[in-house]
Amino acid sequence: MTDTATLLATLKEVKHPPPPEATAPWLLIVSALCLVLFLVILLRALLRKHNRWQVEAVSEIKQASRAGQTGEIDPEQQLARMATTLRRIALYFSDGSSIARTASGDDWLSILDSMFKTDYFSSGEGRIFGDNLYQPLAMEAARPHQIQSVAETLAKLIRRQHLHSTLQNRLRQTLQYLAMKHTGTGEDSLL
Repeated sequence: MTDTATLLATLKEVKHPPPPEATAPWLLIVSALCLVLFLVILLRALLRKHNRWQVEAVSEIKQASRAGQTGEIDPEQQLARMATTLRRIALYFSDGSSIARTASGDDWLSILDSMFKTDYFSSGEGRIFGDNLYQPLAMEAARPHQIQSVAETLAKLIRRQHLHSTLQNRLRQTLQYLAMKHTGTGEDSLL
């Protein structure tokens, strides 16, 4: 037993590690920066996905413009491709509304003006997308530099559309107005 008593006498009290000091400020800063970086990357990915329609539409407009400049397609086909892209945008934001699908002439130009919050289609070069698009004489008068100008303007108009819901609401209001106009009910002014 003496060995046990000797062993017990040599035992020392257990030392606990010192309590941790406050977290280092640089660690908090690095953590916050990592979180901000993650949120920025996530937000950019969501916005890119959300505005994919813009990228695709601008790409289609540029492809039609390039094809016209290189002579792959004639001016009629070039403008028809751009008109098709505009129709697809209107159908996308109107959830396939029959008015957006069948509108033509001044009604179609009103829809485009409303969508892009401009008067470019009803009173500018964009009038070519109304009834003139299907009239050979008007198409012959369209010069390549004018078509190039129209393509550049369309790309700018499409790129500046930032808010999906705002564009959709403007288009919905215009479609409601046109529906009332064609049925003979309601007022004669845009909402």
